[in-house]
Amino acid sequence: MIHLSRFLIGIRHNRIFRMQSLSGQLIDRLVKAYPKDFLRVTETQFGNEIALSDADNLLVATVTRDDIIVEGRKSFDFEARKYVEVNKQKILGMATACLPHISEVLALDKDFARIGMIFEFRIPVFAGVENGNFGKFIADKFISFKTDGDKTEGSARFAYKLKVSGGGIIRNIKDYRNAIVAMIPAKGIDEDGKERDCLLVSVDLQHIYDPLQKSVDVGEHYGFAIEHLKQVILPELKSKGVEINYE
Repeated sequence: MIHLSRFLIGIRHNRIFRMQSLSGQLIDRLVKAYPKDFLRVTETQFGNEIALSDADNLLVATVTRDDIIVEGRKSFDFEARKYVEVNKQKILGMATACLPHISEVLALDKDFARIGMIFEFRIPVFAGVENGNFGKFIADKFISFKTDGDKTEGSARFAYKLKVSGGGIIRNIKDYRNAIVAMIPAKGIDEDGKERDCLLVSVDLQHIYDPLQKSVDVGEHYGFAIEHLKQVILPELKSKGVEINYE
């Protein structure tokens, strides 16, 4: 069965160098907006970064000189013997609600360059990748030249671009979308609480703004991302014999 192990929303803006002087004000704003969620605060002056998280670091919001990131991770409750699922709607709502606070405090205007959403799935090892031989799987499927010795380790990554409707010469909009899919071998906790070999499939769906934008429609990009996952990417995983269940 597929497990959505991580969901991340990342928004990139023009690099700003006022993070250090305004980080305290920003922390106060975000903690006040989500007092029950942001129980830990980490402020890194060297990296001009602040990180707010819940007690277990399963829900994290990070603001840096370049990015605004909100992410949630799936966990296994060993006492209850069940998973604590990623709440995508909560992450989506938090990113939407926090963005105006961050924009106001940091005085962001036409600075937004990109929004990306990463869906990281943990899937069972399918035929051809048994015994940790992911390197051999890649070599057999994708590499045409001969190699000596055992092939064990490996990773796969590919990307493609998609057009965004409504642009063109007349409106002077050159927006496009990026889809980046990566696959690496890993280990994960299964439903019975035991650690097993698996594959991590990371799907990063991005909207690149050209020219830069004054605001970001988080919900609109989420709608695109979900549809692209369901119609294009997840069916390919299902064709490998993996049951689709990630809602």
